[in-house]
Amino acid sequence: MKTYARNKAELAKLLGISRSGLQRFYELPNHPEPKADGRLEVKGWGRFISSNATRVTTGTSVIPLGLKDKTRVSLMELQIQREAVRLDKERGDSLNEMHTILKSRIETFRNRLEKLLRYELPPVLEQRGAREIEKICVDRLRKIWDEWCREAGDRVRDRVRDRRSATA
Repeated sequence: MKTYARNKAELAKLLGISRSGLQRFYELPNHPEPKADGRLEVKGWGRFISSNATRVTTGTSVIPLGLKDKTRVSLMELQIQREAVRLDKERGDSLNEMHTILKSRIETFRNRLEKLLRYELPPVLEQRGAREIEKICVDRLRKIWDEWCREAGDRVRDRVRDRRSATA
């Protein structure tokens, strides 16, 4: 980075601010003075602006916003609105996707439970005592639940991996 600027326009560019913004700081007392040959010290101005940044307000009747600053503010507001819309859409997409996954997984669990109750358990439970029936039912239900949870976790991990690879 250059140590000195030849004029205010170059100084503003090196500091990353507008020329009108620099002029606002130039109007404050105790601002860095130019060297004898007219050059402006970049680091000195950077320190001055950092220490006095809260003293300069824009958009007031005393220091109105310039056209360039108004345009930048408008652009930033539009970008914020666009990002808010994009974020809302992504949230909605994620919620819809999770709803679809959950609905599918619950349907799978219901079908497995129905199969267990209609076809698998009746022949196994025939002629058994109440305690034995309870134990068999609990064991089978836990087995179905564990399988369902493992498969649901696998599907979610697969979807997340697919999503990451699609955005990369």
